[in-house]
Amino acid sequence: MAGKLNFYENAPEPARHPREVALDGEPPQIVRTFGFVDLIGFTTYCDVAGPGNAQIALRSFRKLIRRICSQRGVRVSRWLGDGAMLVGVGLGDVVACTLDIVSRIQDGPLGVRGGVSTGPALLLDGDDYTGRAVNLASRLCDIAEAGTVYIDGDSKTGIPVWALYEICDTLDVKGLGLREDIGKLTLLDPSGVATWDLGV
Repeated sequence: MAGKLNFYENAPEPARHPREVALDGEPPQIVRTFGFVDLIGFTTYCDVAGPGNAQIALRSFRKLIRRICSQRGVRVSRWLGDGAMLVGVGLGDVVACTLDIVSRIQDGPLGVRGGVSTGPALLLDGDDYTGRAVNLASRLCDIAEAGTVYIDGDSKTGIPVWALYEICDTLDVKGLGLREDIGKLTLLDPSGVATWDLGV
């Protein structure tokens, strides 16, 4: 909703001493920025091009994701078939990483889209996240168009100067209600940006 708290307004608290961390206590919620990216039209491409070509495209897409994430200090938290869930502490890093990935594939039968949300989440078993911010980032990716990244208001301060930001009309986000703080990001000037070949 509009006017939501920016979770990065205050400086982070210092790390807790081990005696303050109860091994049998309630797990704390931690603030992270989550990004989702996925291929548009992958199922249809599988049917038309066959499983061999589909596998080539998917492996190439994952290689691109790994390369951009490693350059920007963002972690691939989970592979999701024809997409991926990204996570980072640096809000701007995740926003830039997600838009960078989306902007690299500009032609061909497969498009790429993304979604970003920032907020508290539960960290499960040391390597898996769940919570409203995770769900929102995933839903925003689902409704984004090819070449765009949808972000929530809590991620707005992480927008890079090379991105074009447009506020969306009120969106009814599946399972999360009406949102007035969603914006759309695209690359401001794609000239000179190296594109990525999916092999399609």
